[in-house]
Amino acid sequence: RGSVSYYQRKSGAEIDFIFNGTTAIETKETVHPGDLATLQRRAKSIKIPDVMLVSKLSSGDQFKDFTWAGTLF
Repeated sequence: RGSVSYYQRKSGAEIDFIFNGTTAIETKETVHPGDLATLQRRAKSIKIPDVMLVSKLSSGDQFKDFTWAGTLF
């Protein structure tokens, strides 16, 4: 069992899911390298140590730092 929450700043910056207060999860249909940097920066600002990008597609063959959504189900 675990807890899932959502985070959003007044500016609109958000993290889709925070799992057990330790993992920030961002979901995208198509993930870009900049998405990882943004997620890491947001997670660090609220002291979340781990991050995970979940996506259906990658913006290019070179970017591999995400979890393919098909592997979750």
